[in-house]
Amino acid sequence: GLALTGQSLSFTSLLGIIGLGGVIINHAIILMDSLIEQLRAHPHKPVIEMVLDASETRFRPIVLTTIATVIGMVPLALSNPTWGPFAFTVMFGLAFAICLTLVLIPVLFYRHVSKTNQVL
Repeated sequence: GLALTGQSLSFTSLLGIIGLGGVIINHAIILMDSLIEQLRAHPHKPVIEMVLDASETRFRPIVLTTIATVIGMVPLALSNPTWGPFAFTVMFGLAFAICLTLVLIPVLFYRHVSKTNQVL
């Protein structure tokens, strides 16, 4: 994101990476909690259905949180050259991480539960 916008890697962009890590981990924790709750509530249901149900349930909150954060960062990115790299880091990082959160986490969870037949 910084390269696309012509921004340099700076202290504020590194702060954005740290903050971005917290938001992404929070999304992943909420999704994993939903996945485990589905697995414990319906132990005889096929794992793939549970993963799809849990992912569908958490899809809207994760997407809406990401969209709200990205839109909220636009004024900061355009108005202040000091905090612009921070805003661009968060905006592009969230846009990329939403794919990882909604695809990679459920796939890894499904593979783990399918192989071991146990909850994390």
